[in-house]
Amino acid sequence: MSTKEQTPSSGDGSRTYDSLRDIMSQRTVAKNIPYLIEHIKPTDRILDVGCGVGSITIGLAQLVPQGHVVGIDVGETEIAMARDAAAEQGIKNVEFKTGDAHKLLETFGEGSFDIVHAHMVLMHLTEQVTVLRSMRQLTRPGGLVASTDMAEMLYYPPLSALDKQKEIWYKSCESRGIVPNGGRLNHVWAHEAGFEWSQIQLGTSSQQWFGESMKQWARGACNATQNFLKSGLLTAEECTRIEASYEDWAAKPESRVMGLDGWVLCQN
Repeated sequence: MSTKEQTPSSGDGSRTYDSLRDIMSQRTVAKNIPYLIEHIKPTDRILDVGCGVGSITIGLAQLVPQGHVVGIDVGETEIAMARDAAAEQGIKNVEFKTGDAHKLLETFGEGSFDIVHAHMVLMHLTEQVTVLRSMRQLTRPGGLVASTDMAEMLYYPPLSALDKQKEIWYKSCESRGIVPNGGRLNHVWAHEAGFEWSQIQLGTSSQQWFGESMKQWARGACNATQNFLKSGLLTAEECTRIEASYEDWAAKPESRVMGLDGWVLCQN
């Protein structure tokens, strides 16, 4: 998923996850979407929706040496980074396009892909079912639609600053019709998009940050705080207090963040 929200109606243009690009670039097929690997054939054509900086997209391309992968994202900066990464690694069977997840059918033909995938995308959209329906239309009969979204974020030790920021984030999402914990119900979205229950597999995966990666995560959280300040959701005083709390908290060796994700795999 791009660090730039896909939602056209978000209005404030904030880029909540800008400083998390380094973490996003560490995402891999094996680590983040292992459930999909056994279903991929060397000749598959794959579309990666909301590909961000392209680390997962490039990993998919490496699994289809006789196939082809397309990554699409609304963020021009992310697409440029993805193209550079593919060039540096010498990956030839992948291409990246700038485009909106809400307008997939304007870019690609129906039944063009064997697999259409999205990682941490639907939870950022206002029209999740519509996008999933488009993903299904782009998939050939018998092909697969796959999506992973966050279900919950846990952290230790307790941090009131993070509680406050989480509360603001949830209220902001609610006001825009976004579901921050979409991994809890993306199977319902898939059913509403036209998949029969018998066509839907679902499961969970997890991720965590601690040590140096914890500090990196905290820097990204501070960036989100700045965006909330610009949007008027936090005062300057609150912002300063929260950022100081993050810095102290991330420096503790016992601090950790755990993310629980929910995935769906749907056969067309």
